[in-house]
Order: sequence, then C-alpha cells, then structure tokens
Amino acid sequence: MTLTGRRDGGRSHAAPLKDSAMNQHSILMAYLKHNGRTKCADLERACDVRSVTTRMSELIRRGAPIEKSRTFELNSRGQLRPVTYYALAGKPAQRDLFAQ
Repeated sequence: MTLTGRRDGGRSHAAPLKDSAMNQHSILMAYLKHNGRTKCADLERACDVRSVTTRMSELIRRGAPIEKSRTFELNSRGQLRPVTYYALAGKPAQRDLFAQ
C-alpha cells in the first residue's frame, strides 16, 4: 500500500475518456447490427449510453454506415413530437434464427 491507501499507487482503473467513447461506439454499432432501426431514446436505455446523439455524430463523421432519420410521433398527450431513428445503412437487422 502507498500513502494514498491504495495498492495501485493512487492510479485509477477507470478507462480514459477516449476509450470510454470508443467502447460506447462499439456498443451502439453492435446494437444496431442486431436490432436494426432504433429510436434514439431506446438506444440510450438499451445501451446505457447517455449521449447517444453525440456518439452517433462521431461515428457518422468517421464514416460509419449509419442512417439518421427524423419523424414525428404522437406523445402520451396526443401531440406530435420529433423522434430520431438510427440504423445501419443498407443492412437489415441480424435477428436470431431461432427466436420467435
């Protein structure tokens, strides 16, 4: 142990911010590959990524084959609200062959 009371010499094992973003990129890409076109809010919940819009913009800037579309859907009060969808360009979702 060191003076900090930690065995690792006071170093954190947390991933650097850049590595964290890269991991989020791969999580989002894998989810879209498996599930297809998905709402931004659903990606946030399913992938536990708080800044989906930022991560998707980064992926698109890097040339990832992602399609972004916006539509309007009714909310719980019957009012139209904008909804953003993301999907892998030109690829249908890879569903499990045995799932029903």
